[in-house]
Amino acid sequence: MDPLIEQSYYYNERASEYDECFERIGRYDRGDENNRRWLDAVQAVRAEIDAFRPTGNVLELAPGTGNWTWQLSKHADRVVAVDFSESMLHVCRQKVKSRNVEYLQADIFSFQPSEQFDTIFFGLWISHVPKEKAADFWAMVASALKSGGRVLFVDTLPNPIITAHDHEMPNGSTEIERRKLNDGRSFQIVKRYFTPTSIQMELELLGWKCSAKSIDDCFLFATAEPDT
Repeated sequence: MDPLIEQSYYYNERASEYDECFERIGRYDRGDENNRRWLDAVQAVRAEIDAFRPTGNVLELAPGTGNWTWQLSKHADRVVAVDFSESMLHVCRQKVKSRNVEYLQADIFSFQPSEQFDTIFFGLWISHVPKEKAADFWAMVASALKSGGRVLFVDTLPNPIITAHDHEMPNGSTEIERRKLNDGRSFQIVKRYFTPTSIQMELELLGWKCSAKSIDDCFLFATAEPDT
């Protein structure tokens, strides 16, 4: 099966257990020290997002269960959250009670925005965009961005304390990774791990200026704007 199709199935089925990763419970419990390291890194990312101030009309791609959505809604006049998974959006709606958030179910790889936004955000998504689709994805992002608008994105770094204890870390030779659910079912997904340098280089080739950094060896935090 096409890994992108499996990826869609996986995240739709994972919606009810997705937050175990953020909360460091179940298969994601890595012991007190590593759990604290992860939770501290999440708070550091949140501080960076607050400092960035994602104001105006904000487009959030792949909001998942809303772990970043509620924070965006505190800064934005309006958030449009677009995700392929209805199950993820259902959880997000239950968690995020902000009245300035709108939800749209759509395949991000074929999504054609009908308006432009001041800020575009995606958390833990860019690593799921295969290299062969990167140019089209970033062209879509550019089309959705107002003149002078900003892009902000966050993803995980290749650190074994982040993933479930029964997931194997990739060896770097492939962008396909196998992931499991709590019931034992497994799926192939796309997972590309970036460093600050590698994402900056890739985006430069695609016509973007990007500033990226590592946060506590857990997260990649980056901002970007078209290099016009």
